[in-house]
Amino acid sequence: MYESQNKNSIHTAQGDSIAVILGSAFSESPPQGVELDPIEVSTPWGTVVLYEAKRLRRSERAFVIFRHGIPHDTLPHQVNYRAYAFALKRVKCQALLVTSSVGVLDPRVPLDQPLLIADLLMPDNRLPNGELCTMFAHPPTFESDHSHHTTPNHDPLAPGHLVIREGLCSLELSQQVLRCLSNRGHLDPASLSASEVSRVIFAYAPGPRTKTPAENHYWLTLGAQVNSMSIGPELVLANELEIPTAGLVIGHKRSNAAIVTQKNLTLATQPHLDSSQHGRREMTETLERSHSLLEEIVVNFLRTASPVPFMNYIYRFPPPPDPIDNRKI
Repeated sequence: MYESQNKNSIHTAQGDSIAVILGSAFSESPPQGVELDPIEVSTPWGTVVLYEAKRLRRSERAFVIFRHGIPHDTLPHQVNYRAYAFALKRVKCQALLVTSSVGVLDPRVPLDQPLLIADLLMPDNRLPNGELCTMFAHPPTFESDHSHHTTPNHDPLAPGHLVIREGLCSLELSQQVLRCLSNRGHLDPASLSASEVSRVIFAYAPGPRTKTPAENHYWLTLGAQVNSMSIGPELVLANELEIPTAGLVIGHKRSNAAIVTQKNLTLATQPHLDSSQHGRREMTETLERSHSLLEEIVVNFLRTASPVPFMNYIYRFPPPPDPIDNRKI
């Protein structure tokens, strides 16, 4: 169904929904066992496509975003992060799971295992094009009749400050992800303890190139344990739109400077190896492993996740009073 040529459009979503954002591991093959119906959603930053998951036997609607398209046609720096975030707001998403395959910086963190994001390291707070990573960068100009407001008196694009109290990753939603892991066999169902799953500090390092050994060492020195070219903007923008969010990643390669340097030296001393062909084969294999590990968890989340309250908040200054009409004084 995801290849349908006649996409539906959406104007108003009824009731809360849940959603999952999928990365490169799903760019060639969507999750099995889920019927996906493409829906076009208009936003101030252009029209994007969400895929509504059908026949899940749940009360709330469920949506899937393929971050890089399906098939893969969008590099990380080309993703329309604001449009996707606003589209999720339009369908009243109240539980968002963002996923990615990541490079592992910390040698203590295992490969090929589900990792919950505990916190984000994104000190520059910018989108790949250099703009600040915020939904409040420009005055709202979308639909002068204000039909994009989630309630009659609330404009989600009204400028404000995201005040982080709980963290960018919802604790309650992360607990739901843990239950999905237990159903997948990654946790003992009798003990849904986060200590049994690594919680990691995620660094957003925009691409499209990979990081140098020195840059990976820099991120590790700052406290990052994993990194990738996506997820960071999605966590920030979703929170600015008051969408509770959790992050689940799979470490598909080592990004430790010493390991990467030694690997490159090994390839250089074996001229009979085609390094580009070797790299493509290795990347394909690691993404296939990530797909295999994430697929059942993602489908479980789509079937069982439920909306949760947003525990951070947006502080907005009161609007200025109406100007005084001196003629009536």
